[in-house]
This record gives sequence, C-alpha cells and structure tokens, in this order.
Amino acid sequence: MATFGKTSDGASTTASTTDNKVVSAGTPASSGTVASMTCRLWLSGAQTTEWRGVIYSDDGGALTTNSTLLAVTDDGSFSDTAETAQTLNFTGGNAISVTASQQYWIGFHIAAPGGGVSWTMSRDATADGRKVNGDDVFVGGSASPWGADITSLAGPIDCYVTYTDTSIKT
Repeated sequence: MATFGKTSDGASTTASTTDNKVVSAGTPASSGTVASMTCRLWLSGAQTTEWRGVIYSDDGGALTTNSTLLAVTDDGSFSDTAETAQTLNFTGGNAISVTASQQYWIGFHIAAPGGGVSWTMSRDATADGRKVNGDDVFVGGSASPWGADITSLAGPIDCYVTYTDTSIKT
C-alpha cells in the first residue's frame, strides 16, 4: 500500500464548533486505487460527531468552485478527546483510481458536535495550505462541485489517502 497527502503530525491545530469541509492538496507518486483516508481529529469534550473523507478534483493547480467531488469514504463517527488518527474506507464506486503526479484535494467533511463541544484537527502552519468551506452542511452529503465558499487558511491538514499501487506487480 502507498499513501499521498500529509502523513506527519503537524505542530499546529484548529478547532471549530460548526459543520466544515476542509481539504489540502495531495499528489500520489504512482497510480492506483484508493482504499482509505486517515485524518487526525478529536473533540474538546464528551460527545460523538460524524465525519467522512472527501477527494475533490484539481482545476489547473487549484481548488476552485468547479472542483468536482470524486469520492467519499463511508460515513463514520468518533468521540476521542485526545489527538487520534481517524480512518474511514472508500468502498464500492468510491474506491476510485488515482493517477500518478496528478494533484487532488483531500480532506474531510465533519458535522458540528453540538453541546458546546468543538472538533479539532492537526495541521501545519504553511500559508494557504488548506481550503475550507463552512457553507456545506454535513447532513445530505458533500456538495459537488465544491461550491462558492473557498477560504484559504494555514495548513496543510494532517490527512492522507492509502491506496493500492497498481505499478507494483504481485
């Protein structure tokens, strides 16, 4: 198995109490089929919240309002109150093929936990390393295309895709 995205633990964090869609750029070194997504996420208090992994298309080296939702993981939930690597699987038609050296926008779509509890993600602090859409509510699925709200913030987020490298002969 191979990975693309940010596998290391970032030195910064961001917390929020609202539904959000958050992505950073990732480029696979080889072609293959996606299997799972892992993101470092946790909650500020006793609560459970839902999330899903998302992969959006690149549009000329950028995430734009025209970037298409290519795949989503199965929905999952977590209740961890310390930094934890959360992993969800791509199944069925969402186990898409990715192309070597092609940039993708990978990340998560998360539901507001409620009850005054916030969700937190781990990230780096490079300028413009993540894109956020706070207009896309979790219930009802993730929007395609991305949508009009593209906020650029420090990142990239601690999130990566694990995939089967089809260039390796077994």
